[in-house]
Amino acid sequence: MNNVSLIGRLTRDPDVRHTQSGHTVARFTLAVDAGRDREANFVPCQAWDKTAEVIEKYIGKGRQIGVSGSLISGSYEDRDSGKKIRTLDVNVARIDFCGSRDDTGTTTAPQERAQDRVRTNTAPRAQAATQRQDGPLAGFMDIDDGFPEDLPFN
Repeated sequence: MNNVSLIGRLTRDPDVRHTQSGHTVARFTLAVDAGRDREANFVPCQAWDKTAEVIEKYIGKGRQIGVSGSLISGSYEDRDSGKKIRTLDVNVARIDFCGSRDDTGTTTAPQERAQDRVRTNTAPRAQAATQRQDGPLAGFMDIDDGFPEDLPFN
């Protein structure tokens, strides 16, 4: 079985080209976290047709995505040495967006957006609590658990 699933960030904008036969191909490199105290793995990827068009339109340098596909091997001859160089790429069949559209991993904006969500999510919770106290559910689930009500996971 030849299945690959990776999550990583694009090292640069994808290189998108159109073949003479009308197909679209997007080539990019995905930087995948290798784990604790290790450098990232840089994985060359390619996507074709509709997947390539989505990548061209929505994905750029630094964007975190998930890819699924298969490994494909290839080779070419080095111009200088004449040696045969073997390659291993991921042929991307599916992409998944991880993170927000403008999350490029280069700023602290995601943390700021998370704080904004915490602030904006407390208002509906406070409104629901008021409705419980006044409405037909008065007293229902009013259990003091010792945690402040403004925590994002309550």
